[in-house]
Amino acid sequence: MVQLHEELGIKGLRTTPYQPQTDGLVERFNQTLKNMLRKFVADTGKDWDTWLPILLFAYREVPQASTGFSPFKLLYGWPVQGLLDLLKKCWEGSQVATSGQGIVQYVLQMRDRLEWYREEARANLQQSQKAQKRGYDQHARHREFEPGQKVLLLLPSSTSKLLAQWQGPYLIGRKMGPVTYEVLHLDKGKKKQTYHVNLLKAWEEKEELSKGRSFKFRRVEEDESDGVTETWKGQSEVILAHLEENKQDELKQLFDKYPALFSQRPGRTKVLEHVIRLKPGQNPVRQHPYRVPERLVVALKEEVHNMIEMDVVEPSSSEWSSPIVIVPKKYGSLRVCMDFRKVNAISQFDAYPMPRIDDLLERIGRAHYITTLDLCKGYWQVPLDEQSKAYTAFRTPMGLFQFKDMPFGLHGAPATFQRLMDKVLQD
Repeated sequence: MVQLHEELGIKGLRTTPYQPQTDGLVERFNQTLKNMLRKFVADTGKDWDTWLPILLFAYREVPQASTGFSPFKLLYGWPVQGLLDLLKKCWEGSQVATSGQGIVQYVLQMRDRLEWYREEARANLQQSQKAQKRGYDQHARHREFEPGQKVLLLLPSSTSKLLAQWQGPYLIGRKMGPVTYEVLHLDKGKKKQTYHVNLLKAWEEKEELSKGRSFKFRRVEEDESDGVTETWKGQSEVILAHLEENKQDELKQLFDKYPALFSQRPGRTKVLEHVIRLKPGQNPVRQHPYRVPERLVVALKEEVHNMIEMDVVEPSSSEWSSPIVIVPKKYGSLRVCMDFRKVNAISQFDAYPMPRIDDLLERIGRAHYITTLDLCKGYWQVPLDEQSKAYTAFRTPMGLFQFKDMPFGLHGAPATFQRLMDKVLQD
């Protein structure tokens, strides 16, 4: 292979594992080919190989954005005649013209054309690579690691090769190049391997994680205490060890003055109510419930019980009924969602203007400090008016319930919440 590269003027590049950007042209072609196959394969996808020759021919006759030429033209020196070209000539009644030149003349002419095509393609490709580099550098960050430093590796998970997760920590062995490092991992088949810097991030010890710039909360039991943190009203544990003593005292006074700010139960605003306005002449929506697997019934009962405890829902005798959908969360818990599509279809649209992201970014462009507030189940802090409660009734194996507060998935809920935020900011 070394001799072949020298004869053809090919420069070989060594690539690191799980770094498709190194083989950008190949990976981009694979992505394009897969997108083309998706348009033609059957529902099962088992007939993809029958379409492959046809799609490859179509791909090779189209000029590429990077080189400016089609792969056929770069290989043979002449544009290929596809099916549409042949059909066009048949419709126009034209015949393929013959030049009458000999084989030697044809080969010499083809060689000259190929040489010119390669030079043009090389120049176009260099311009395209420079443009791609400028786009990449805009979001790239310079990172360096020292030998012996602990890092995390972004590698495919053990359950699926298509999913990646941070694994480790592992040790940096040595720096192999400007953006490549040798990583030592004794628990794998290869004790050491070279990785690109994009697959690495610094490992921080637990002691260092507690030195963040903001305080953190987690739910605790009333009798839990470790001497490092403070507990207010048995609701949340606030980590303040990383702050100075005077700052800790100021925050403690704030927590004691407003204990409800950090409650695990959603509040209820008195500023406004959410109103469901139906279109004229609509009948009540009554849908059959979706089947709930037996293994999820217990979890559903617990979720409904928690919603009753938080005073978010109540038993209902409404003639309306929407089904529920149980969606698994990322870490194994469950989310109970209401399918309000039928109710939303007969509800009037709320045209309250939502803020534009560009305007918000301009507003905070010169700010020195940016604060974000996370409301506990924010939508559930907006009450429903009495008439609208009946429209939100949902059926469960435990009975019929209706919302007292604005539920998720309801038409116009984002507009109502934005209207509330605007009123709060104005006041």
